[in-house]
Amino acid sequence: MAKLVCMICEHEEKVPEHCGIEMEYVLKGTFRKIEYLKCKVCGKELVVPKHCGIPMLYVDEDYLPVSKLSKTEIEEMRKLYSGE
Repeated sequence: MAKLVCMICEHEEKVPEHCGIEMEYVLKGTFRKIEYLKCKVCGKELVVPKHCGIPMLYVDEDYLPVSKLSKTEIEEMRKLYSGE
């Protein structure tokens, strides 16, 4: 089972369900990709939720992030996503 993880504070959330099943991760766009969660049944899309001001990381059960972000990387990500 997949989960959403905050890259800054490591807060975890379950991936939302729609039509009774867990939504899947999708990248959308041609130049600047945007991360979405999509229902496999009806196609409803949600933007990946944010935590600590940045989009959460979609992680499947076989993958765990191994490195923490530096303070500089955290500030750069916050600047990048605050302009959306």
